[in-house]
Amino acid sequence: MGDNEHLGDWKIYWKINVLFHATSLAKAELKCMWCDKEEISTSLMRSDFALSAVKCSAGHVPAVGADSMIGVCVDCDAELIQRVTERRQQCFQKGCRRYALVQKENVIRRLGQTKLAKEEASSKVSNRKEAELLRRYLVLVDQHRFFDCEVCYCEKIAPEQYPDLQTTSRCRHDPVQCRDCLRRDIEGRINAGDWRTIICPDQDCDEELAPRDVDKFVSPEIFKA
Repeated sequence: MGDNEHLGDWKIYWKINVLFHATSLAKAELKCMWCDKEEISTSLMRSDFALSAVKCSAGHVPAVGADSMIGVCVDCDAELIQRVTERRQQCFQKGCRRYALVQKENVIRRLGQTKLAKEEASSKVSNRKEAELLRRYLVLVDQHRFFDCEVCYCEKIAPEQYPDLQTTSRCRHDPVQCRDCLRRDIEGRINAGDWRTIICPDQDCDEELAPRDVDKFVSPEIFKA
C-alpha cells in the first residue's frame, strides 16, 4: 500500500472519529483508557468511539467509574480509532491480551445508516458524502477483521472462529493458530511423549491443556497408536 493510500485511510479514520465526538458538559477527572494519563475534562469535544463501539472477543468493554470519567485524552484521540480498526490495540481491561474489535453494528447504529445498499443516506447521516464515508470505513473494518495463522500463514482467522479455536478456557489472548496447525502441534507433542503436559502454543501463555481441551483438537485414535 502506497503513502497516498495510507493517508487516505487516515483521513477516513479521522472523519469517522469526528462523527463520534460528544461533549462533556461537566468538569470531571478523566483518565485516558489508552495512556492512563489523567486530566481535567471541561466541555471539550471528545470522541467516545472506544466507549461505544469497541470490545474484545471476550466481551470486555471499558469500565466507567462513578467518581471519574474514562475516555480518551486529547493526545490519543485521533490515533486510537486507527489502532483499533487495524487490530493493533489490545483490550483495555487489565490482564487481557485479546485485541480490541470494532463492533460494526454499533457503528452503523450510532451513525444512523441502516442499509448501506440504499442510494439515499438515512435521516441521521446528513448527506450522501457521509454515507459514503461510513461505507468506506466499514470496508476498512472488514479488511482488518482477519489475521493469519502464525504457523502456516495460509488460513485467515475471523473473530467468529475464536471460541472454536480457544486453546483453553483460561487463556486470555486471541487464538494464534488455525485448527489444522493446532491439531498438528498437539499431535506432535503427544507422539513425542509429552502428552501429560501440553502447554498452550501462544509464546506468552503458560496455561496447560486439560484432557477436554486436547480432545477438542485431536482424534481419540492418536492415543491408540
